[in-house]
Amino acid sequence: MKTTRASIRYDQLIERPAPINGIELPTVRNLTETAIIGDLFGAVLTSGPDEEDVNFGFENHRVWTFHDSDNVTFGPQLWQVEEMVFWGANQKDLLVHCHAGMSRSTATAWGVAIARGIDPYDALVSLREAHPFEIGELEKRWFCPNALLVEHLQTVFGDNSLLDIRYDVLRDDRRIAHWL
Repeated sequence: MKTTRASIRYDQLIERPAPINGIELPTVRNLTETAIIGDLFGAVLTSGPDEEDVNFGFENHRVWTFHDSDNVTFGPQLWQVEEMVFWGANQKDLLVHCHAGMSRSTATAWGVAIARGIDPYDALVSLREAHPFEIGELEKRWFCPNALLVEHLQTVFGDNSLLDIRYDVLRDDRRIAHWL
């Protein structure tokens, strides 16, 4: 079935990714979507936006604030990435969001999936496939995990292949290929 603007529904917004080998993947959404549906999840992880921008009142909600940058001065710090990933790995029915739902949140969700024991390649492919359509648009939202966050994931997991996996999975997306 071809997706049209009229066929994008609320139930697609709250849809969770399919588990891999019985292991739950986090759901990734943007700030606006999280404000609408966040209370339907067991836990919410904010990856980046300022705390005053995400004061949603959700019961199980943690916030880590940093800019969406590949610059070590402004982007995520290693300790933040490590805390986010391991806090998220221990949550059930996890929703991860940043502002746009494309960079910080996708990298964080990937790290959570790896921490839960999912193969890095399988996790990234599945998260990308489950990524939502932009409301009112015909193409899926951009999916481009923040490179600095992924570098930190390499350190956290002792796996220097993660940036290569990111490249291999994303290089065919004409919209973001020049960013890789």
